[in-house]
Amino acid sequence: MDNFYTVTVYNKGAEVVRMYNTLLGTEGFRKGMDLYFSRHDGCAVTCDDFRAAMADANGTDLSQFSRWYSQ
Repeated sequence: MDNFYTVTVYNKGAEVVRMYNTLLGTEGFRKGMDLYFSRHDGCAVTCDDFRAAMADANGTDLSQFSRWYSQ
């Protein structure tokens, strides 16, 4: 594969972010984003870092989202 960053990858990423927002609500999503930036500003990160920030900020288990990242 010459280019990993295809339209499918970008669309899938946007859909996962939308699901976090829907599941956590606007306030919960914002809390997760604030924690994510606090922890990782200026750093290289992974999808798991984003998921962990969302989960930790909201006190919820989001481990089922790891399946989305591996497909």
